[in-house]
This record gives sequence, structure tokens and C-alpha cells, in this order.
Amino acid sequence: MSRLGELWEYTVHSALKLAPIGGASAAGSFLARTNVRYFRKEVAEGARRNIAIHHPHLTPPEIEAIVWRFLDNVGRIMGEFSVLHRLAGEGRLAFSGFEPIVAIQGQEPLLAIALHTSNWEAMGAGLQHLGIRTATFYDPPASRSQRRIAIETRQRLGFRLLSPNHQGLRDAIAILKSNGNVIIFGDEARRGHTMAPLFGRPPHDHGNLAIAARLARKLKCRLVVSHVERLPHCHFMLHITEPFHLPDGPNRTLLDDVSFLNGKIEPIILRNLDNWYFLDDRIDPID
Repeated sequence: MSRLGELWEYTVHSALKLAPIGGASAAGSFLARTNVRYFRKEVAEGARRNIAIHHPHLTPPEIEAIVWRFLDNVGRIMGEFSVLHRLAGEGRLAFSGFEPIVAIQGQEPLLAIALHTSNWEAMGAGLQHLGIRTATFYDPPASRSQRRIAIETRQRLGFRLLSPNHQGLRDAIAILKSNGNVIIFGDEARRGHTMAPLFGRPPHDHGNLAIAARLARKLKCRLVVSHVERLPHCHFMLHITEPFHLPDGPNRTLLDDVSFLNGKIEPIILRNLDNWYFLDDRIDPID
């Protein structure tokens, strides 16, 4: 991206900080849908392809409706990024399942497997509102303006950012050893190809589910799965599952643990396809 383009991005982000939350969200939706309609048609095509794979019984109009709800959500995420710090103060967050993790804060390591549903960044606003400090792995965007926006926003929400490398893993281990909280995203795509959920493919040890399983085994972490549900008028329900441990067993392997964790996240993704960020990425065999 050119320097001018990056300056424009940051200027828009700064201006949207002052906008009403609904207005910022609607602006992001309009820009994303317009961009895809005229310049990024492959995004809509990828979403249509995958919806037909997941729901072969749907009619073309039903598939099309999901595609445009997906694009609406992607755009709203971008617009809402500027106003995340105001969500809790304006009463736009509701919480489901948080009592158990509040109760165990500081008593044992907690590893949260987060999902890219709805506006997943709202989870950070919710955790800050509840006074729960956590660290999260962060893969910086290539664009300098996007990188600056992401870092500033997440640090404002109280996240400690962990680099996606060996140093980040060492930092995560240190936090968990001190009975802290770490977030890792369980669903992911790399270079346009879905790594998780598995969607019927064999388990593999190349992605974040394997990293989460290794950390949980090594440090005897409690685990939860978290996701965000979009409600009408830019309100959000933040969901966290009951804490759990990986199953015991003398012959369990890493791939068994990956399959187990996939079983926790895949049903949530399938229930939220129209609000899942990676809906357009290819579901190919994983080497």
C-alpha cells in the first residue's frame, strides 16, 4: 500500500473514533460491500463455494443471503474497530458463561481458544470491562497503518501482545506458569487456505490447535472456547464455555488432542457461518 493510502486509512480510523457506534459500523459495512461488489468479487465467490459445501441443501437465493450477511459483518468489524473502547460504556456488551473464569483468576493457568466470529475484538472490550487481564498472540498486518491501528487499539483494551514466534511462545509459557491468561485463536487461514476447523479433513500439527494442545498438556491449563455473537443494533453477546481439561489417557497423541479441540470449535463455526471471518477461504487438503 502506498504512503498516501496508509495515511488515508489512519485518517478514516481516527475520524470514526468520534462517530456514533452505529454510524461507524454502517460505514464499514457500506465500504466493504461496495469494494467486494466492484473490485473483490473473488471474496463473494469463495463464500458462495464454501456455503454450498457446508449446506448443499440451500437454494441459490438462500446462499446469496448468507454471502451478503458475511460481507456486511466483515465491513462492520472494520468500522467498529475505531469504537471498541466505547462498547462497554454504552451498554452494548452482554456476557454468557463468565462466572467460572472470574472465579479462578490467578489460581491456575487459563488458555482461551478464541474464534473469529462476529466482531471478535469486542471480547477484548468485555474482558477489560470485567478487569480480566490477558495476553494474546498477534500477527501484525503488512500495512504500517493497519499495524499501528491494531497495536494501538489492542493495547488500549489492555492486551499484552505476544509475537507469533518462539519468543511469543516463551512469553506465553511464562504467563501461564504464573497462573495468568492467554488467548490463542483456534480457527485460522493461511494464504487463503483454511487451517482450522478441519471440516472433515484429518487432524494435523501445523496450526494453532496443535500449539494450544501442546501448551495445555505442558502446563496443565484449564481451557475455554470463546466467541462473540452479533446482536441487533451493534450489540454483542460474549460467550465462554465451561472450563475444561484435555482428556486423559495413556495412548493419547497430539493429533487426538487436535481432534478433540476441533470438536469444540467446529460446531460453533458452523452455527455462525454468516458471521465467520474466514468463510471465503479455500477448504483444501492440508499437507
